[in-house]
Amino acid sequence: MESTFLVSRVKAFKEKFPQFKSQQDYIVFTGMCIYYFYFTSGDAFDPDQVLRSIVDGANDGGIDAVLNDPSSEGNDLILIQSKYYNAADVTQDKIVGELSKINETVKKLDKYKTEGFKADMVSAYRNGISEMEDDGNKRIVFFTSDEIPSKKTKNSILKAVQSYFPDFDVELNFSDDIQSQIELSENGKT
Repeated sequence: MESTFLVSRVKAFKEKFPQFKSQQDYIVFTGMCIYYFYFTSGDAFDPDQVLRSIVDGANDGGIDAVLNDPSSEGNDLILIQSKYYNAADVTQDKIVGELSKINETVKKLDKYKTEGFKADMVSAYRNGISEMEDDGNKRIVFFTSDEIPSKKTKNSILKAVQSYFPDFDVELNFSDDIQSQIELSENGKT
């Protein structure tokens, strides 16, 4: 179930950053998550740059946004899958299915097989790889407005997902995680 907190924050984000005002809510949700998870610790947030990093759409290979983490030691590559919706249940199989698309896309892109993918996604991925430092990691980050039934369920899903994708650091953020990060950021505790 979609969080009313997040619905109100998406609306407020559109008001705070005029560049997002005409965007669909799912794009704004992705931009908002990028802002609160990667740019509230003093790093400069450029709404136009973040909008360019959002590559969501047909033929995106499961990748909704590509950016480098400015606060990581190796300028890690972040591949984001974002789901802003009111769904029945987020299950391990649904998450693995979504992240599998990214895994297969990365395998193809690393072999320079770009046919069938959006040009802006391919370009963003290539640019992100080139900006990584030698000690940088590839990370898959999943954001969803859906709630998870319990911390135990979340940990179980995360453990399974990490075993499926050993070449990536995987992070799962459900509505409660996103709400907590927003509240921490707004209270100056990041």
